Amino acid sequence: MIILSYVLASLLLVAAAVCLILLADRTRGKAFEKERAEQLMEANRPVSVWICRYCGFMTLMKNQNCTSCDVPRPEEYVYRTIPGKEFAAQFRKTVPKPISEPSEKSV
Repeated sequence: MIILSYVLASLLLVAAAVCLILLADRTRGKAFEKERAEQLMEANRPVSVWICRYCGFMTLMKNQNCTSCDVPRPEEYVYRTIPGKEFAAQFRKTVPKPISEPSEKSV
């Protein structure tokens, strides 16, 4: 009878350990999901920008000069509210290099 109680106690301890492991894994998974959702919300947060007439670059409303060409914001300007992802994407675009004419070398 004592052996049976040891076996039952061991099985109960193993079941409790398995439940704790599953609970910890579930909690960790929910924490990762929550963190990912917060990152997506931050990336999609709307941003108010004004559009430069000279270069077409979108600059935050708090800036008085264009971030790209340093031209002051005109009195009449176009502004809009865009997702933060779209604002960040303009920094990744590469500006094409101007084509320079080849210099003529005398031989």
